[in-house]
Amino acid sequence: MFELSSLTAGGVYLPVFAFIAGLVAFVAFVPLSRFVPQPVSGSRFLAIDGLRGYLALAVLVHHSSIWYVYARTGKWSAPPSALYAQLGEAAVAMFFMISSFLFYRMVIDSAGVDWLRLYVGRFLRMFPLFLVSFFVLLALIFYSSGFLLVEAPFALGMKVIQWLSFTVLGAPDINGVVGTRYIMAGVVWSLPYEWVWYGALPLIAMLVGSRPSKRILLISALALLYAALRLELLLLLPFAGGIVGLHACRSPRISAALRQSWATLLAIACAVSSVVFFESARHPAAVILWTFVFSSIACGNDFFGVLSNKVSVAMGEVSYGIYLFHGFYLFGAFELLGRSAYTALSPTQHWLVTFCLIPVLLVTCVVAYRVVELPAMLSRSRVMEALGHARGYLCGMARRVLPGRA
Repeated sequence: MFELSSLTAGGVYLPVFAFIAGLVAFVAFVPLSRFVPQPVSGSRFLAIDGLRGYLALAVLVHHSSIWYVYARTGKWSAPPSALYAQLGEAAVAMFFMISSFLFYRMVIDSAGVDWLRLYVGRFLRMFPLFLVSFFVLLALIFYSSGFLLVEAPFALGMKVIQWLSFTVLGAPDINGVVGTRYIMAGVVWSLPYEWVWYGALPLIAMLVGSRPSKRILLISALALLYAALRLELLLLLPFAGGIVGLHACRSPRISAALRQSWATLLAIACAVSSVVFFESARHPAAVILWTFVFSSIACGNDFFGVLSNKVSVAMGEVSYGIYLFHGFYLFGAFELLGRSAYTALSPTQHWLVTFCLIPVLLVTCVVAYRVVELPAMLSRSRVMEALGHARGYLCGMARRVLPGRA
């Protein structure tokens, strides 16, 4: 095995590698962007849309740096470099801010939220591609275990249920493969936090003057109980940053100020300060710095046109795929090269392999978006109609079986 000090001294954490990864992704996505429908600008925040793709790429770079050490030591942990650690931590924090911003906005702007429609929409947005990624994960698990079933079918089935709950019920190792989650770079840890936020929305709606039913508020009660028992509450702090960002957007003076060039430079300074002064982006003071960065983007600051560029916006549309699938390609590179060859790579060679993976990953994500994500999102009206018919049928059945209670 390798000593960690010898690994980190070899230049794997040079900032230039992260920059080149972003540049490779942008160039590779120029021809791919034509296959991704552009969002309607009047109903979307284009700078936020453009941000999402770079956040997912930052997570990829973060995990690639982890793989360099993990392949040699068997230890999956945050990089000792503050920059490479925060590429992942700050990116996920800003994903949380985006979710908070968009759905808090929906709650306070709606006279009455259609909760069923909201949750069906979230399920259709997140589950189909997650299901595909889980099937890929299963295939790689059985490949790693020699295509042998080493667990009892019932135990295996229970673990599958845990994973298909968006890992809300846990993300255990499957079929004896230690470190199952690391095959997909461990990204599933963030999904329960997202669903806790969605579950808390009815309570937030009540606090801002809406009147959700008691049954809907029960969802919030369960979400908060789950968070208290299972989650690290500090990691929920970025959701407050999204709320701050929305209120900044609602102030004409603040919004106008945060779109100025000086605000762009200040946002960059905040990001740099977080890396310089804090080892982790999860520190509350670092979250405040990243909240300013997000707020400026939410107010329409596109960082000198980078985030509103059509290529950036299109890449943002496939960011969920980048987030879910990149771990498979990092794992695949390790398996394809073999442990001996992979661990013999120099830092520069390691990053060259990563750069080669990025275009292939992006092609996969565009195909997944067109074949899985987009059709699922467009099916919400049909699903809602089917649920309405099913509800009517069940109510009719109940009236016939229990006429006295009709």
